[in-house]
Amino acid sequence: IDGLVNVVAVDAGDNHSLALDREGNVWAWGKNNLYQLGNGSTTGSNVPVKVITGGIKAISAAADHSIALKNDGTVLGWGADGPATYFNLAGAGGYTPVDGHTPGQLYYGTPRPAENYPLTGVKGIATSRLFSAYLFDDGRICRIGRFVDEGGATTYTPMPQYSSPLGIGAIAAGENFLIAWKEDGTVLTFGDNNLGQFGDNTQGNGTPAQPRPYGVVTGLNNVVSVAAGGYHGLALDQDGNVYTWGKNLNGQLGTGKTNISLTPVKVAGLTEITAIGGGTESSMAFRNMQKVYVWGNNDYGQLGNDSKASCKLPALAKMTGYDVDTDAPVWPAYFALLATDVTENSITILWSPAVDNIGVTGYEIYIDGAKVADVDGTTQEYTAGGLTAGRVYTFGLKARDAAGNASDMVKTLLSTKTDPSGGGSGGSGTGKYTVTPVLDEAYDNGETMHGIDTMTVRSGVSGFKYFTVNISPVVEHPGSEKAVFVLFRNGVQMSLSATGADFDLVPGAVAGFNVRSGDVVKVYLVDDLSNAADFNPTILE
Repeated sequence: IDGLVNVVAVDAGDNHSLALDREGNVWAWGKNNLYQLGNGSTTGSNVPVKVITGGIKAISAAADHSIALKNDGTVLGWGADGPATYFNLAGAGGYTPVDGHTPGQLYYGTPRPAENYPLTGVKGIATSRLFSAYLFDDGRICRIGRFVDEGGATTYTPMPQYSSPLGIGAIAAGENFLIAWKEDGTVLTFGDNNLGQFGDNTQGNGTPAQPRPYGVVTGLNNVVSVAAGGYHGLALDQDGNVYTWGKNLNGQLGTGKTNISLTPVKVAGLTEITAIGGGTESSMAFRNMQKVYVWGNNDYGQLGNDSKASCKLPALAKMTGYDVDTDAPVWPAYFALLATDVTENSITILWSPAVDNIGVTGYEIYIDGAKVADVDGTTQEYTAGGLTAGRVYTFGLKARDAAGNASDMVKTLLSTKTDPSGGGSGGSGTGKYTVTPVLDEAYDNGETMHGIDTMTVRSGVSGFKYFTVNISPVVEHPGSEKAVFVLFRNGVQMSLSATGADFDLVPGAVAGFNVRSGDVVKVYLVDDLSNAADFNPTILE
């Protein structure tokens, strides 16, 4: 934006934007019918106009109003009046009236005596559509306006409601909830929890009988900053990882799905992130202030990625003046493409994830050269239906990243069964084996919907562990077979180990991995492994 230099903070309301520069000046642009620009006029501006000259250290905007924190710990406000600003409080007790046309001192009320006082001793601010929150020098916070209180009731008050926790270092306001970052690296939440905004694996608000003053977001440590969307939260840890929770109708959590998450989920593919932000139904992350990742609702092109399609996974905003990522995803050395559930008219394929410097956001599936499907970057499975019995098909797979770069296509030949008793295709013969994980106190045994055996690492278990399976033939396969152990963490393949033997004679296999609680090891028994482009192993379980 021409004319803006040395900017240290930005924010936006419904139809206006703010910027704070290094000298403490505040700039505004956009719609101005309700004095959003704070310059005493109702004429909008498509270029920044200076609202305040010097003395400001923080800004916050929402709906049609704005607030600014002065260096002396007092607060100014302008724009539309309402519960988030209470301009009328300044007219009592001999204080200078505030009409919101230009920045004016904000006040709070007291019940006994019924007097109004200026906000002082403030070190942090956050405003939302219907309330504002203030962080004081002593580490307390208060909310003023309309918000959900600890008993689940909607409170409408010009009097500050203080929080009990201390040690709070920063705050961020969503539509009807508040996120607080504590100086010990943990995160608290206040207000409404009907959409999982508390992030503590609960959904719903307190009651007078069982009040909920605040929530402690589950599993977050070493957090360095927080941000709030409309009804979802974001946190950034010291290692540059991003976590999200809450509402997810438009994919604003960046998980590739649209279901609510009651606890934080790590946004895959984001590394070295230095700052985060939240919109009503969207999110963004900055990487070294040179790459901006965006995801969520994009009905009006707000993601800036040359599209109006919403994104359930991070996409790269196209920013003028910065290098565009041109590195395409690549297939790792341990890459495998496996076929399972082969029938007369369908084939299910499973694959190892591609790797990319900014994160894989999707995969393209091809059959005989024609693209048949797109799946998100967290998926490594696809079922092709409507196929012809006994026919050989060429399956192809490409990976895409947030910048739209595509990997080389990997291909394999697969054949449907010719009759219900037929075997798989692509390998060195047919056979069938029973694979049974050995009971162990380190993991729980299970099975996927496709009959693949799994071993899930139990809570509290970590370090190097062995995973053992018993193997017994049902229908013998000529020659040797391969037992393939694959380690997954949060749905992402981390490692692979393969053991070759004649399992008609050898009764089992074992593999070792460094694991954490919740890791999953899947075991595939296949006829053979090869790097040949036209070869595909057949699962013999």
